[in-house]
Amino acid sequence: MLLESYFFGDLDMLRFFAIAALVSGLASGTVSASTIVDDFNDTNKSNWTDVLGSTTHNGTSVSGTNFALSTLNGATGNSYSVDVSTSASGTAFIGIALGVTSADDTLMVKIQNNNGSSGFDSIFFYRAVVGSLPAVSGEYLKLLSNPATSGTFFVTQNGDGTVTAGFNGESFTETLSTMFAGTGVGLAFYGSATADNFTNLAPVSAVPLPAGAVVLLTGLAGLGAVGSRRGRRLATARRVV
Repeated sequence: MLLESYFFGDLDMLRFFAIAALVSGLASGTVSASTIVDDFNDTNKSNWTDVLGSTTHNGTSVSGTNFALSTLNGATGNSYSVDVSTSASGTAFIGIALGVTSADDTLMVKIQNNNGSSGFDSIFFYRAVVGSLPAVSGEYLKLLSNPATSGTFFVTQNGDGTVTAGFNGESFTETLSTMFAGTGVGLAFYGSATADNFTNLAPVSAVPLPAGAVVLLTGLAGLGAVGSRRGRRLATARRVV
């Protein structure tokens, strides 16, 4: 408290901790970030390859025929999200496919309107686009507490042999029953469901700073906050005089 009272103002403290957090991220070598790899705001689908069925890019979103799979050319990674939408009636799903080798060999996690009356109500963990082979050793069907006709769906293949999937704040983690040798990434479709804003959630790697540089930058952050505080005191004193 003495440090804050005599050297830092509230704004100075916020600046100091913000800079310190940035320095910490640089020191660790990773900075959290996400990148929209396709917002589907045009009809050009040249960056995608339809592996199964066909997809339509209509300028605002993407949809597909029943049991369609489309992979993003050159894309890899283990954590993606997508904005999804469907009508309240009729069976439909959007799937995020990771580790794609083919439509029959992929980690395919889908958000589905399963009962056909309430929107997206369940998440399935499969190992193919068509068929019902589970990709996890536990329960492969998870019922959502709050079904909805739209929201953000994400899937992350963790480094410990588990997979996490979630929708609108509710998530589930299961242990994979098989490993996937492929590296492809894509989206799968069935029924009247559309996808938008396909996003890579993986952290961005950064070059770690040497320990000495971290100490130096943190010290400079503190000195900058002190200098800013003293400058305001001098300005106030001049106005009083």
